[in-house]
Amino acid sequence: MPSHLVRSSVAPRSGRWVLVDDAAVSKLARLLRADPRGPHQALEWERCRSEIGLELPADYRQFTDVFGCGSINDEFGVVSPFDYRLPGSHFKNFSKILTETFEGAGSAIAEMREAWPAYFPYPVFPEAGGLIAWGTNTNGDMCFWETASPDPEKWTVVVWLRGASPEQAWIRTGAGMVEFLIDIVSGRHPYSATLLVADNPVWLPNMAPPHRPPR
Repeated sequence: MPSHLVRSSVAPRSGRWVLVDDAAVSKLARLLRADPRGPHQALEWERCRSEIGLELPADYRQFTDVFGCGSINDEFGVVSPFDYRLPGSHFKNFSKILTETFEGAGSAIAEMREAWPAYFPYPVFPEAGGLIAWGTNTNGDMCFWETASPDPEKWTVVVWLRGASPEQAWIRTGAGMVEFLIDIVSGRHPYSATLLVADNPVWLPNMAPPHRPPR
């Protein structure tokens, strides 16, 4: 398989997985030293809308099918429906994608927005057009999709810097998720060093813990 072709689900109504020429996902895989032709499980993304009421951006679906569950340098994690990358035991459910929004920083931001609306200008899902969390780092900085458009291919990344002053905490990038990660990993983004401190970024898949027989 040519290295620029990755397995994806851009035609969910067909019921089959197709090969797509996605140079961005393959470029990110090269930057993170991950093999886009390596073991992965393409999910039944057509179930996503029925389970969580949303269709997610194609680049996120492609990224997840290729990379599975994991993090960059154990420092920047991407929200995933997978628990582990190992075949046969790692898929949980699509609602896991929303956990970070409902139970993590997204929930806290929604509460702070009620108290200080001037400093928290974005609604949080399930409010109309609300933010959905897809990534976070060890500093507690958060990456969201802004879902104002009904078309998920038009969702762009909004970043909340946890330690920044209220006036500088929000960054509206205008980029999609994979495009944004390429800029961060390659050091081209002005906040690359803030979001990802370690040099030589590499993708580290989450692996299932070793099996321990019952005592």
